[in-house]
Amino acid sequence: MTRMLVKQQAARALRGVARRIDRPPRSRRRHTASPHDAGAPIRTDSVPGSRAASWFFEQFPRFYVTSSTGLTTARLNLRYEAIVGENRDLFAGASVLDLASHDGRWSLAALATGARSVTGIEARPELVKAATENLGEYGYADRACFITGDVHEVLNTQDFQADVVLCLGFLYHTLRYNELLNGIRRTNARYLIIDTFSPHMMGPVPNVNVITEHADEEGSAADDGYAYGPSVLVGRPNLAAIRTMLGAYGYQVERLSDWAGLLRDNPATEDFSDYANNRRITLRSVSAKTAPALAGKVICELRRYTSSTARHCEAHNPFGTWHTRAARQSPRSSAPCAAAVGRYRRANRRQVLQMPDAWAQWRGSRHRWSPARCPRRRSRPPPSTS
Repeated sequence: MTRMLVKQQAARALRGVARRIDRPPRSRRRHTASPHDAGAPIRTDSVPGSRAASWFFEQFPRFYVTSSTGLTTARLNLRYEAIVGENRDLFAGASVLDLASHDGRWSLAALATGARSVTGIEARPELVKAATENLGEYGYADRACFITGDVHEVLNTQDFQADVVLCLGFLYHTLRYNELLNGIRRTNARYLIIDTFSPHMMGPVPNVNVITEHADEEGSAADDGYAYGPSVLVGRPNLAAIRTMLGAYGYQVERLSDWAGLLRDNPATEDFSDYANNRRITLRSVSAKTAPALAGKVICELRRYTSSTARHCEAHNPFGTWHTRAARQSPRSSAPCAAAVGRYRRANRRQVLQMPDAWAQWRGSRHRWSPARCPRRRSRPPPSTS
């Protein structure tokens, strides 16, 4: 009887050790990777003097007076460098879709940089009229088309084909991110350029700051038909939230524009505290289909990791066949190799889901780990129950 109690106590102790090995951190949210570690290359420091502004909009002074938003000339010209100047390679011969196109300033910048055509969507009729007049004045009217209407409704009721989508100063004027990103995904755009603001932009945890704006003001959200009264609910997602939302629709952040270099090389300018303090950023994201090399890298990493985990299980499983059999029967205590693979899958599943083709290939791979294929030590017999 005493011998039986000792064996039961030993088995209970072993199960407790297994549970402690498998137990996740008490607060998984607190250990979320920072935006700088989540896979997006952050622009490194540029050579001093290389980021001097070209003052692009000095050639098109109408944009200084056709809108009450962004009246400062230096801010508009430095934003051109961050949005268009650093992404010149995307615009040559490209079809561009400009969301919330305002008075056509960024549509003209895309055309002047080499875009084949531009389609702008703007909710305010007076701004559509100003955009048409501005591009007509500068000789770009034949390559541009502007549509009056709610961005979400137009995106999801009309068919567009675009190479590049511009979402500049609009992400913080809406809360309908599913509709927006689904509409962008339907265009089959290879690249998406975003310029946006959040008071918690570089926070490690995905965050959307929800506020209200008055639809009557030009620099605020337009009435979307869901508002009760003059106020419209809008959100201001930080970089971690943007990465999560883009990943759900097959995009990934490729790089951030070098605002530190722009502000260093153009010191005699107006207030840029939002960009200087990293509360506002300009980012370039790419469709997963445009990055096959990264997809292949993820597949190789998954295969390498799963095969090494199987070898680890064979060589280092201290509980032997008896514990592995118990693990299959009880979900509370799994083998150490199962816990390791589970943690790796949870940590990397978001990145893999951004690449559907890679995910499908890996799921069909013969190297995929499964409990049935995990080697087990059989040198130690199961404990006697008598």
